[in-house]
Amino acid sequence: MTFTELAMNTRSYRGFDRICRLSHEELEELVKVTRYCPSSGNIQALRFHISEDEEEVSRILGKTRWAGRMKEPRLPHPGKEPTSFISIWVDTTLGYNDQALEKDAGIAAYAILLRAVEMGFGGCMLGCLSDKVMHDLVNEPESMKFKLLVALGKPDETIVIEEAPIGYVTRDRCYYRDENDIHHVWKRPYEELFI
Repeated sequence: MTFTELAMNTRSYRGFDRICRLSHEELEELVKVTRYCPSSGNIQALRFHISEDEEEVSRILGKTRWAGRMKEPRLPHPGKEPTSFISIWVDTTLGYNDQALEKDAGIAAYAILLRAVEMGFGGCMLGCLSDKVMHDLVNEPESMKFKLLVALGKPDETIVIEEAPIGYVTRDRCYYRDENDIHHVWKRPYEELFI
């Protein structure tokens, strides 16, 4: 798979096969790839919490909100939930620049998703949880500040990329589900990418 094909297949999956789970070693492999990501000031302040225990995954899932731009359906569908999460944290004892470290977290999350797709899995970045909520859900020291959550599993849904007409994509027109529960994602035309 070329890098372009890998990027095109790294979608925000919201439906998973609950039978096919990532092993602990595979989840560790997803974290390992982040060692090679750019880091603001090369501080390398990101830390990762793997949630694979069904009870912990269920607790986290209960606090998430998916596909916020759609009122219906509520996702993921019952029985299609992710089988694990990797939460991304910042070790504030190493110095703290919130804006820079949010960027670092996004870069690391995307690296995790790219590697997951390369391994035959997929996931979705979720930014809907607060630091306080995540501290209540998983036992991390107060010196850790939560930044981003990555849901993971074996994708079990169809996602179609739609080429949008010029000027079409807006805050309210970015993706939708059709009557067959196929997820459609509008992508701006190439010409709209330039200033």
